[in-house]
Amino acid sequence: MPGQSTSTTVTITNSGTAPANAFTLAAGTCTQSGGIAGTSATDLCSTLRVVITQTVGSTTTTVSPASSTLASLTTASPSP
Repeated sequence: MPGQSTSTTVTITNSGTAPANAFTLAAGTCTQSGGIAGTSATDLCSTLRVVITQTVGSTTTTVSPASSTLASLTTASPSP
């Protein structure tokens, strides 16, 4: 529903024996086929706002810019 937010937790674990010293998380390509039924939306990828945060111990920080859209994240260069 427009104007509402949803949060999803993704847990990434290093279950191997080698220590991890770098990690990259990159968005895939965003495409939309057709409009969204009952709306005039034609570009969900540029409208959907995405915020990525990380929590280590008790400290949570924002990883992506607060103004990110799904489209801007798919065209951004990944950073380690």
